[in-house]
Amino acid sequence: MPRLTTSLRVAAAVRQATAWGAWAGVVRKGDADAGAILLCLNRLDGSHALLAESRDAEGTLGWHPLGAGTPLDAQGLAAAIERQLSYDPDLWVVEMEDKQGRNPFCGEG
Repeated sequence: MPRLTTSLRVAAAVRQATAWGAWAGVVRKGDADAGAILLCLNRLDGSHALLAESRDAEGTLGWHPLGAGTPLDAQGLAAAIERQLSYDPDLWVVEMEDKQGRNPFCGEG
């Protein structure tokens, strides 16, 4: 079964964020077809979360926080992104500003 391209998934997530009244944008474009995605959640209170997508043993897509799930400051966020880019140069980085910390890739809201 064909899967959606990363560029299409990112575009849909940005639209979802906009529909919620939040801001989201692409900070870095990776491989358009199959690049992995990092989501930077800016909660607008000085704290950030960095989420990475991954698949479980059955192939189901899910999201997990990087950095042990603790809130990151701007410097910690930048360092974590750079570390991930050193492992995967095809990575997409999407930033979202949302006080509720919602994930537009999950459609929650």
